[in-house]
Amino acid sequence: IYKNALEGNTQYFDNLYGYIKDDYIRAGIIKTNLPQIKNPDYNLRCNRFILSIINRMNNQINALLSKYDKKRIAVVCSTTNSGVDEYEKSGNPKHFEIGNTSEFIRDILGLKGWFGTVSTACSSGIIAFSQAGDLLNNNIADAVIVASCDSLSNVPVFGFSSLDVLTNKLVNPFGKNRTGMNMGEAGAVFIVEKASHNGIEVMGIGHSSDVYHP
Repeated sequence: IYKNALEGNTQYFDNLYGYIKDDYIRAGIIKTNLPQIKNPDYNLRCNRFILSIINRMNNQINALLSKYDKKRIAVVCSTTNSGVDEYEKSGNPKHFEIGNTSEFIRDILGLKGWFGTVSTACSSGIIAFSQAGDLLNNNIADAVIVASCDSLSNVPVFGFSSLDVLTNKLVNPFGKNRTGMNMGEAGAVFIVEKASHNGIEVMGIGHSSDVYHP
C-alpha cells in the first residue's frame, strides 16, 4: 500500500455510478479472483475476502490448530456491512446477520470456542483487538483469530455521503486542497496469542465513548 501510494499507483480505484443519485464515487475495489464458498449462507463477498487470506495462511492456521484445543480458539471479526447488499437480492436472512463472517470462520476451521463481531464504524478494527485481549486476559481463549472485512456497500457509502466527506476526485490526505476521502474494500486476518515471540506485541489499547457530535 505504501509503495503504491508513493508511486501514485491508482489502478485499484474506479469511478462508480449508481451508488449516489446523479453522481459517481471514486472507490478502491479488490480485483483479485476470489474463491467461491459452497455453503450459500456464507457465500458473501466479505467472506470471500477472508477465505482468500486464510488460504494463504495454511502454515500459520495449521500450527494454531495443532497447538490449541478447538474450544480454546476464539474468533473476533470487525465489519460494517457483512452481506447486507447480498440480502437485498437473495432474501436469505443469514446474509443480513452482522456476525456472518465470524460464524463462517468458526465453521470452516471447525472451531468450538467463543465467536463474535464488532461493528463500531471506523473504530471496529482496533476494538476487535481490544476484544481479543479481553478474551485472552479473562482466560476465555488461548488464542484469537482477529479478522476484518468490508466490501463496498450502500450502507457505508450512504453514511459517509450524508456526512459530505466523500470526493469523486483523487484523495489528497492532509493536503491544503483536499476535497474528501475515497472509500475502499479490504480484508485482513491476524492471529493473537497470550504469549508469542514471533510477531508484533500489543502493548496496550484504550477506548471510550466520549464522542458527542459528528
